[in-house]
Amino acid sequence: MIMTRKELERKLKQLGYLDLYSLDGSVGPDRVILYKNYAVWEVFYIDERGNRTVPKLFSSEEEAYDYLYKEAVDMYELLHKDYGTAQNEIQPPITVQGDNFEMTYTRPTSETSKKKD
Repeated sequence: MIMTRKELERKLKQLGYLDLYSLDGSVGPDRVILYKNYAVWEVFYIDERGNRTVPKLFSSEEEAYDYLYKEAVDMYELLHKDYGTAQNEIQPPITVQGDNFEMTYTRPTSETSKKKD
């Protein structure tokens, strides 16, 4: 299926990521830019200081849309993944105080995270 710009915008909005992308070629900080450079479509990221990543090049607009959507879904899945930590494995933090410091840490509970002698 060939994705249109409107479809991509709708899907990015559903993920909550529309503001992270510039699909009209406008350049702004801290966003992924889709830019038509003659016959090639470029996708690149510009950080808050104006530094630009190496662009990914596509021969069609639709290929670029598919790439952008796949990357957005991958990012969404990574950020919303359940890493399998059971509630009973989460321990309350322990605070240790000294003369000039205070340190807070959480004691590991799983067998794999315990220090082995």
